Amino acid sequence: MSARLLVVDDDETVCAYFSTILTGADFDVDTAPSGERALEMLRSHRYDVLLTDLSMAGMDGLALAKA
Repeated sequence: MSARLLVVDDDETVCAYFSTILTGADFDVDTAPSGERALEMLRSHRYDVLLTDLSMAGMDGLALAKA
């Protein structure tokens, strides 16, 4: 079974890049455009890895990791 990753970044291009690379390496990848959306996804799905941008509008990556 592949590891499941959540990539969080407010830059759509960055999310698409990581999704393409990691999916090609046989990971299951979901993306979120904000910390708030990531929290919603974390409440309803289990992830093995959270990869987040630290500097985002609204909830930043550190606040997301703490939550």
